[in-house]
Amino acid sequence: MDRHGILCYRNGEKYEGSWKQDTAHGKGTLTYAGGDKYVGEWREGKKEGLGALHYVNGDVFKGEWRKDFACGHGVLAYMNGDVYEGEWLNDRRHGQGRFVCRQDGKTYVGGWREGRRHGGGVMTLGKDEKGEEEGGDVLRGQWEHGVLVNVVQFCFARDSPWNDPKY
Repeated sequence: MDRHGILCYRNGEKYEGSWKQDTAHGKGTLTYAGGDKYVGEWREGKKEGLGALHYVNGDVFKGEWRKDFACGHGVLAYMNGDVYEGEWLNDRRHGQGRFVCRQDGKTYVGGWREGRRHGGGVMTLGKDEKGEEEGGDVLRGQWEHGVLVNVVQFCFARDSPWNDPKY
């Protein structure tokens, strides 16, 4: 029998939403004891489909879920302004994705494996003098487990004095 309801757990968690055979199934909201909140789709008691996890620290993940894990395409917007958009596997960046660091303007677009840069990628190092994110120096290379192992190409920013040295 399908129904809608609220269940308050002894550990302080609370689920409100659709039920099927006494498990969360359909659309619902789970508020964790620590204050994090998941709003989205459920299947047989697990996060499954599209949903958003709002962390108490201000970070927000919106994307695809499979068997309680972020899996597929998703966006993690950090409270400090950093953003990762791309593929996920088992709650980790995995596949192709783009990470932008708000503080220094660095951008990485490329491969990820188990949460770290891995494979081919392009890193833009900061902003140009006009503040454009894509205007900084550009490094193309190969990463292994988060470590740059091979620089394939390095291009200076359009406004870099190294493009036209006077010496």
